[in-house]
Amino acid sequence: MQAPTGRGKCRRQAPSPTEEDNESSGPEPASTASDVQNKRKRGQRGRNQYPEGQFTVNVISAAGEPIEPPQIVAKFRNAIGAIIRTKMVLDPTIPSWPLVPEGRKEAMWQLLSRTFILPRGTREQVRHYALKMLGETFRWWKSELNTLYVQKGRTPFADYGDITPAQWKSLFSRRPQKKL
Repeated sequence: MQAPTGRGKCRRQAPSPTEEDNESSGPEPASTASDVQNKRKRGQRGRNQYPEGQFTVNVISAAGEPIEPPQIVAKFRNAIGAIIRTKMVLDPTIPSWPLVPEGRKEAMWQLLSRTFILPRGTREQVRHYALKMLGETFRWWKSELNTLYVQKGRTPFADYGDITPAQWKSLFSRRPQKKL
């Protein structure tokens, strides 16, 4: 018997009799209108949802990011996105993160610290990381508002119900419209 050289074609095993029966056993189920309606287009992202309950963080990275257990990373980032976009919708007329009032930043941190139980002695390190991520997310959110709504001449009231028409008009008047 020769040793395999790795140059030959891979051979597919013949399906067992039960697999053949399953492949040809009946018509494909038809997709319903609700299946098509709920399916997102490629590249679209879903809205962040604030995680329910409390989560214990076991390990913090050197930068202050919660990294263990592994599920915590996604929950922490989703919580930050949800705070910016839904929980505490910031006034979109605030031009940048440094101009967000300190009281609002502290309220966001308090919400995060109630949800995530941190290891002792890491509170300030995680707070610094969280505020940094909140700032980046705020900047991305402002960019999203500009790209998806201002430049296209649309309004975000259906997606962001907490934005008032007065706030939107103020933001809209400061930014130049892209001419189509």
